[in-house]
Amino acid sequence: MVTLILRREEPMKRRTFMAGTTALVGLSALPWRVAMAGHKGESGAPKHSGTLRVAFASDIHAGRFQLNRLGPPGYESFWVSNNTHNALVTLDPEFNIVPDLAKSWEIIDQGKEYLFHLQENVTFHDGTACDAEAVKWNFDDMLKQGPASWVYAFFTAMERTEVIDKYTFKVIMKEPAALLPMLAGYFHGVPIGSPTAVQKYGENWGRHPVGTGPFTYDPADYRPDELVVLKKNPNYFRKDAFGKPLPYMDRVEIRIVKDPIAAMTALRTGQVDILQRLNPQHVPVLERAKGVIVETAPSRMPLVCFMNQRRTPFGDVQARRAIGGYGINRKEIAQTVFQGRAKPLVGMIAEGVQDYLDLTEMYPYDPEKAKAMLKEVGYDEQHPIEFEVLTNNDAPIFADTATLLKSQMEKIGIKINIVVLDKPAWIDRFLKYDYDMAVEDFGALVDFNQESLHFFRGFKSNMGGINSPELEELTLQWRRAVEPEKRRELAHAVQRLMARDMLWCNMTDSPYFQAYRDYVKGYHFMNQVYVYWETTWLEKA
Repeated sequence: MVTLILRREEPMKRRTFMAGTTALVGLSALPWRVAMAGHKGESGAPKHSGTLRVAFASDIHAGRFQLNRLGPPGYESFWVSNNTHNALVTLDPEFNIVPDLAKSWEIIDQGKEYLFHLQENVTFHDGTACDAEAVKWNFDDMLKQGPASWVYAFFTAMERTEVIDKYTFKVIMKEPAALLPMLAGYFHGVPIGSPTAVQKYGENWGRHPVGTGPFTYDPADYRPDELVVLKKNPNYFRKDAFGKPLPYMDRVEIRIVKDPIAAMTALRTGQVDILQRLNPQHVPVLERAKGVIVETAPSRMPLVCFMNQRRTPFGDVQARRAIGGYGINRKEIAQTVFQGRAKPLVGMIAEGVQDYLDLTEMYPYDPEKAKAMLKEVGYDEQHPIEFEVLTNNDAPIFADTATLLKSQMEKIGIKINIVVLDKPAWIDRFLKYDYDMAVEDFGALVDFNQESLHFFRGFKSNMGGINSPELEELTLQWRRAVEPEKRRELAHAVQRLMARDMLWCNMTDSPYFQAYRDYVKGYHFMNQVYVYWETTWLEKA
């Protein structure tokens, strides 16, 4: 029989995700990937050696291993980076902030300074030392990039960094602020890479990721649109709870299988061990498959139709409210595209995210009202709207959603043209703001602030062209607030503002499903926030 596991995560509670942000000392603890290795209910000791085979629907973007210095890498490259690089702190499967390269930390003067005590004798894949000087170089390099770095918007309150000694690193903030959640949970924060490698490879350093992680990546092993290979790092600094070296696997092969039916077949027949993303339409098939485990959890990700506010008609708030508010039949998308496994979503964060606010009733589907609102701002049969919807083939739900949007927009007098690209090509256009409307599920979030990198004017990461001083100020107030109730109040105010002005157009949540063979052990499902393979092993001959 198949096993279907529904992770009953509670929406992330501040006592969990904010853990360590106001305490004076973050205690040194056994890292969760060590403590939980081989302890997910499996019998027997973990087995070393072997190859883990993982199916991705899209290829990595091979030039975007840029440690968050420039544009976003795309999830496929990000998941690879999760396994080639470490950060100072990370999240465990319960979304607590836990040690990574920092074995402990101290929070001084209510968050004005952060002192990190580093793991000792850690080396990068090129053999150079990962010490306080190397950590400082990575932080300083991110700050030097400024708004060109897609994560810089999280760290604008950071003033400078200091090396105290070889294994002690300090961050000084401009004012007291919560730094740890951003380092641990926001797209890996500041991943730590080898300064020597960056200098060695020059402009091509983004194709040569050299971290401290459990696996290494060699671009010579990469076959575009076919295969990504990770190899065991023999000098990885962690051991498991039995004192054995991690990782367990000798090799991870990521196979690019764009056809979802072929990917399911590969999993069912044992040609791959993990199907990284299972499309909602295909869940019933694998629920019945022998020897397969399907996992999911309350959604942390929205299905978004980005309206590029740099372009007509989306620079007009009433046009946005008409098109993205009253003109979209969210219930139809949830029922048709996701077969009822998704929920309509108006607010900017999904139900599984901390401080979610249900705003669905703000915009009931009303095409006649949408047409009337558009007519008030000059759009009618004589002056019609036509624009392009850009999406990608990473998951069938994107093209299916675009097709439904096309028919829904026709009902309010709008013609749209659908363009479907491979994921890397889609990323390139999206990052250049070369789109009218873009459809994707975007960002497995831990809180609303993780999405705030898109809020600030003048930042490269402002993908939608949002121009709202009120939004920026509310977000900065949230970052300065300490009391949970005040933060919740501000988080709700941000969500109401985003919906009122339709600054961010969500259609539904986007539940994430993953499937793997039942002999895969030690793998911890993290609902797309992170993907870690260092404790994964295979219980088979």
